[in-house]
Amino acid sequence: NELSRYLQEHSTPEDKVFFWGQTDYLYADAQRRPASRYIHFYPLTGYIWGSPLRYDPDYDTTYRILAGSWDILQEEFRRSPPLFFIDTDIGTEVKKYPPSRYPFLKNLLANKYEVVFSTPQGIIYRRVDRQ
Repeated sequence: NELSRYLQEHSTPEDKVFFWGQTDYLYADAQRRPASRYIHFYPLTGYIWGSPLRYDPDYDTTYRILAGSWDILQEEFRRSPPLFFIDTDIGTEVKKYPPSRYPFLKNLLANKYEVVFSTPQGIIYRRVDRQ
């Protein structure tokens, strides 16, 4: 996978990363540690495998968002921000959950990250230190 290869070439095994989407296997593929307990985005979006969303794009999954999950994610990122944020949702059929849909992620990516690599499977953002 090009995303995993990029991470291996541009980070160390100690660096933490965060994959947004349904690609939890990429943590092992990239040999990098997750920056959050949420290695799959379903606690944050409510989308689980087998959801009617695939057949009904208007299906609302927000009622299944894990209570408090966004607060936990923000705290985990505050304590140990990922060096890389990888949006893998662009490479799926659903594409209903872009990071820009969520205020925390939209602000985070706009102010603390920049795009460094892009493929049809995803977009890699790297954390930048802005003064």
